[in-house]
Amino acid sequence: MEICENPSCKVWLHEECLIDDILTKTYNKLVTEKRSEEPDTNGTAKANGKKSKGKIWKGKFQAKLNSDDGRTTATITDMRNTGTGPRTWTERVACLKCDTLLE
Repeated sequence: MEICENPSCKVWLHEECLIDDILTKTYNKLVTEKRSEEPDTNGTAKANGKKSKGKIWKGKFQAKLNSDDGRTTATITDMRNTGTGPRTWTERVACLKCDTLLE
């Protein structure tokens, strides 16, 4: 778990929630903007016939949280088949409530 260092926030954040937020934003930035025709669901039908809104990034992106140099970062891996192999980069992680970068 991580804690926001903003004195007016101080919310505790689960690693899974941070990763889901980072990967959802990454998906929206890299996939949705390029292919606006992509559906909002992952294509999995529920028993009632409606489509599930599961994790839209699942199978396309992965992330791992790191605490290096006193900062919380996420190493994101693009798992889509781009022909050049997986692409990896690092981004700072922000609080889900106040958007302050985590230390």
